[in-house]
Amino acid sequence: MPQRFLELDGMRAIACLLVVIHHTCTSAAARAISDFSLPLARLCYFTTASGVECFFALSGFLLMYPYMACGKQLDLYRYVKQRSMRLVPPFLVAWLFAGIVQIISTKWPTWYSHELVSYKLWDWLCQLNILTLVARTHLYNGAWWSLSIECLWYMIVPAIAVLSRLLPILRTSTAWMLATFASMLSVFTYAPETEMLPRILAGFGVVCERFFLFATCFTSALWLIVYRPRIGVVFSAAVLGLFVILGCCVTDELRGIHCGYALFWSGTIAACMRFSWPRKALASPLLVWLGDRSYSLFLTHMTVFALTNWVVSHYCDGKTVIYGVLTRIIGLPLSLITAMTLFWFIERNTGCQFTTGGTFWPRLRYRQA
Repeated sequence: MPQRFLELDGMRAIACLLVVIHHTCTSAAARAISDFSLPLARLCYFTTASGVECFFALSGFLLMYPYMACGKQLDLYRYVKQRSMRLVPPFLVAWLFAGIVQIISTKWPTWYSHELVSYKLWDWLCQLNILTLVARTHLYNGAWWSLSIECLWYMIVPAIAVLSRLLPILRTSTAWMLATFASMLSVFTYAPETEMLPRILAGFGVVCERFFLFATCFTSALWLIVYRPRIGVVFSAAVLGLFVILGCCVTDELRGIHCGYALFWSGTIAACMRFSWPRKALASPLLVWLGDRSYSLFLTHMTVFALTNWVVSHYCDGKTVIYGVLTRIIGLPLSLITAMTLFWFIERNTGCQFTTGGTFWPRLRYRQA
């Protein structure tokens, strides 16, 4: 396999687009669909939300592949530095931006401002703690909750890297297949009212509980992508994921739907990496360009839409069709421009390698060498 997986940059772009669509269009679409089919409405809602599971599966592969498949030695200091530089600087700018928008939209309220949580300095400062964002009930950007789960995965990766050198069985496809199904079984049998961790752990306990629900994303990535089982196994896992998804939507047993999407996305990513035509399609210049900016877009798009909604609400009396059209027409390109700006001035300068780090605007084809 090549060192730089351009097709995964393209897959990251698709995951980010799903998340943006989920936050801008899915609620209205799901409400309309629910009038004639509730299972289909659930499928619509959770499919666009599953961009998060796709992100987690990509993270599971990209962080563990060097240690599990290439024999790379863990340098803990370098690892922590790289992960911190990748995650924190863009987040700090997005956090500042979200706080400013929250102050403006609540200090000079419109009817839209009543949908927002009131600004409190302490709440804003608490959101600097990325690890406990998922436990916060007053996030100024609702997309950030998944960063807590990603951070916990960052903390677990060094432990797996070390243990895999001590226990050779952890470097086998079978071990991670068993871990995947054990994770799924535990999610389906877990009683929500059971306290998994003592109350003294407060927000971190909530993070661990949420990670537990999404753990299959990481284990299935190791099983299906890192250790490359037979292609029949990959397809079977993806199909099983689809059956789990459909079963959860029909029966309203939604607790395990994340496991279904974990299998589906891990299987899909693994399959796309095996064949030349999906690899080539995903590695297209436009998708790779967007994939490089996906983290910046993820961090800021909800804040941009909050600002857009607040501005447009000065001129529209309620959530009319005109309001919906205007906020999307303005908010979508503004979200992309904001992400491009954050990437250009902050993210690309954090020491990470980006294929399109030298270009501000997208290109439809790669430059000839």
